[in-house]
Amino acid sequence: MIMALLAFILAMLALFFWPEAGREGEREISLRDRARKSATVVEDKSVSRLLAAMEHVPAGALKDEFVLIIPEASDMVTLSSAIDGRDGIRVLGSIEQLGAMLVRVESKELKEFLAEALPQRALLEYNFVSFCPDLQDIAIQDSLEAWDLDYASRIGVPKDANWGKGVNIALLDMRVGPHPSLSSARIVQYDAASVADDELGWHGTAMLSLVGGRDENLSGVAQASSLSVFPVSGPDGAGDSFALAAAVVEAVEAGAELLCVQIATDGDTQLLRAAVDYALQRNALIVAPVSDAGEEIFPAAIDGVLSVCAADSKGKTVGRSVRRYGLLAPGVGISIAAPKGELALVDGSGSAAMIVTGVIAGLIYEAPGLSPSAASDLLKSYSASSGFEKGVLGGGLLDVERVRSRNISGIRDLAVTGIETTPSADGSMRVRVAVQNKGTSTTAYTLEVSCGGQAYRFSSSGLQANAWEYHSFDAAAADSVEAVITALASDARHDNDRMAVQVGR
Repeated sequence: MIMALLAFILAMLALFFWPEAGREGEREISLRDRARKSATVVEDKSVSRLLAAMEHVPAGALKDEFVLIIPEASDMVTLSSAIDGRDGIRVLGSIEQLGAMLVRVESKELKEFLAEALPQRALLEYNFVSFCPDLQDIAIQDSLEAWDLDYASRIGVPKDANWGKGVNIALLDMRVGPHPSLSSARIVQYDAASVADDELGWHGTAMLSLVGGRDENLSGVAQASSLSVFPVSGPDGAGDSFALAAAVVEAVEAGAELLCVQIATDGDTQLLRAAVDYALQRNALIVAPVSDAGEEIFPAAIDGVLSVCAADSKGKTVGRSVRRYGLLAPGVGISIAAPKGELALVDGSGSAAMIVTGVIAGLIYEAPGLSPSAASDLLKSYSASSGFEKGVLGGGLLDVERVRSRNISGIRDLAVTGIETTPSADGSMRVRVAVQNKGTSTTAYTLEVSCGGQAYRFSSSGLQANAWEYHSFDAAAADSVEAVITALASDARHDNDRMAVQVGR
């Protein structure tokens, strides 16, 4: 009996840990899986295998442009010598820190030569087109509610001209042009081989103004921070994943602690992942917008990157469908620097990501020694959230005030944060109410839920700071549900004590 049980366990383990290739025909390959299959690790030096990979151009890849990642420096020197001066093979760029080079090879004969010359343990993958997610053509919902001009104060950003001082922020976007709101900002703009000096895009200027704006009409959230710009695309937002990875490394080398990467790619490349790791290992954090079109894009989808999704003033997300995000932030009706010295209102996750970047700079200024990643964790931990979405989509709405007051004892702030209703087969419904202690002191409370003319009461002897509790019950079908919480002590805020929802909406 024991031997039979042991054999069964071993069989289950073998099935679970069986190589992916063995089960590939039985599962749907995800977008990420398809993109990552563009990379081919050279193990057996099979020329035919490599040629087949080079001839098969994945969606979104640049034809005949290949990224070579060579782990050993001596192998890189040998390969560089082999292709140096050979007609038909052009070295378009290199990233010494990552052991990578970008080459263009057009003829099949030269691709065969390259396949022969590649050393063992090398990696070959395509270079992918990059784009600006904010420039994607999507339909913005009419029901979204814009933030007012004082959105920074509403989320708890202090009116402190020194907020962010001493923190280095790098923007990876289009080249930034002149604007009245940025006339007194300290900005260092780097050269880029892939972007001409006269190629100015409004998007880079707009994003930088959200952090560095310095006039009465447009005040950046961390205007005292040190700002640098690394152009990675032209005015239309087009670029490539190799240039993006190279700019990440360059920004980190230049001392950036926070990198707001506004340009993205569909290709899940090993090179971009290596660049993200390079930043993390040097205590730098990458903040990136998600796609409001609902697609998985990179670097936002890479572990270790703080991905940000735009939300309206009620916390509703922008766009059709967001797969996953780390944090919600203001991104509807946001005032930015526009062309010809004007101001404009924009919607999109790009502005949300830039605002979060500035907020993190401010938190680091207030708490010297706080790492960018630790500041990111604080924002996620203290975000305004129902608690229901944890582990499903992502974090809640940016709430800077709660983060800044986290060490002030004695704050009592009980809140109703979410109501869910689920219809049952017998015509009744299951009601679930989420309650959170947004304060810093353990607090007792009572909760009353009204549904279909009936009142349901619950109580707690003490909910710990920043913790959630959930109360569930079955009720007759109703059109609406209303919940009211009362703290058994003075409550700091009353605007979050009550919530009402229409069932089925």
